[in-house]
Amino acid sequence: MKSAGQVIRNIRKSRGYTLKQLSDGITSYSTLAAFERGESQLAFEVLVEILDKLNITLGEFSRYMNKPATAFYKWLWKIQDLFDARELEELKMELELLESKSQVKSDKCQILILKNFINMLDKSIYIDDEETKFIKDYFWDIDEWGEFDIVFFRSTSHKLNNDSLMSLSLEILRLIEEELLPNNYGANQYIGAILISVHLFYERKEYDDCRILVRKVEPLIPSQNLFDLTRLEGFKNILNYRENPKLIYIDNLKKILDYAQYVDDNYLYEALYHLYEGLFEDNGGIPQIPDYE
Repeated sequence: MKSAGQVIRNIRKSRGYTLKQLSDGITSYSTLAAFERGESQLAFEVLVEILDKLNITLGEFSRYMNKPATAFYKWLWKIQDLFDARELEELKMELELLESKSQVKSDKCQILILKNFINMLDKSIYIDDEETKFIKDYFWDIDEWGEFDIVFFRSTSHKLNNDSLMSLSLEILRLIEEELLPNNYGANQYIGAILISVHLFYERKEYDDCRILVRKVEPLIPSQNLFDLTRLEGFKNILNYRENPKLIYIDNLKKILDYAQYVDDNYLYEALYHLYEGLFEDNGGIPQIPDYE
């Protein structure tokens, strides 16, 4: 995997910045140069300012660092880009193409991943009961988990019942603890899968299960994985407020949401805002914060 400094250097050059131009007003020339060479780390707030100057969100930064070159990931990022651009007809064409192929298990998985993307834009395309059974059977048949399986889990875990979701999440946590290096791409994918489970349990009002996963995954998130650390901190404050409604937790959530706006990370903002909003559904409305634009 590329180092953070290598990625910043590549983006800097592609944007046409010199070291002096990028560091100006943020940090010293020598500090940024040492970071790009992999000799030191940048403080969190400095990295955020650098990314902001380069017009890069945290999510994009993570993708630049970790983007694999396998055919599956090239396909996945193509689908993600089409989804981000709301290219519904092109997504449907991709679905037709996949469905026209001979369908081994992996083809079927890709179809369901794609259906999940399309469903967020067009509810007439959805995963049916037969496909839901395929999802459950697929996960319980896995002997050796790989990143393909984790991507499939991230896309379809909402179709699993609570018992299956918890059992599979605990298995993924075991893999993170015992088999994966904390700084590789796979570990970040696996951690992201657990945070999706946390989100699902929260939405299902299974708060004890939600806390179990938060407690278990927190020490496994690498310090440079800013997106997942920030998202986890949001979950913790939401859970803390639900258990003990102190304003400090709301203030913390506002700061996290403000941060998501500052770095222009729409996904992070939306992932937490509707949960934040849900805390006040029965209390006459929520404390006002700026809408995301």
